[in-house]
Amino acid sequence: MNIKAMITAGGVLLGVIYPFEIFAQSDESSRIMRDAAEGREYDPEAFRQAVEDTACNLTASNAESFMSSRQSGVPLNEVLETVSAQRQRQEYTQFQREVVLQAFEIPRFNTPSMQQNAIMDFRNEWDVYCRRNLDEIAIIITGSPIPTQ
Repeated sequence: MNIKAMITAGGVLLGVIYPFEIFAQSDESSRIMRDAAEGREYDPEAFRQAVEDTACNLTASNAESFMSSRQSGVPLNEVLETVSAQRQRQEYTQFQREVVLQAFEIPRFNTPSMQQNAIMDFRNEWDVYCRRNLDEIAIIITGSPIPTQ
């Protein structure tokens, strides 16, 4: 599927360049995605890298937040309710629920340094997972594969 087909619904351009553009962490990532959506020349590898950086930063950031909640003593049901209340694709909500459940399987530590280590380790684990499984993550988050020219 080409990028224009992916972001067009009923002939109306959705408000999102590529679904990750709204999460783009840098102007360069945003520009690359916008160029692709508007039919301008773009480097497919740079586009994939922009999607990877954006999707994996989002995934890692969410994992960090979930583990931070866990280490702070926030009850599991509150974190799950927050995830469920967000307006997202069902597949992405299920994915986030799984990340939350995995965070809550890890013990709660007593010292701030151990808590911080657990938070950063969990964030890094999910960042690595995302980068190794980018195509799967892209579909989970957006419902679409990463487009190619």
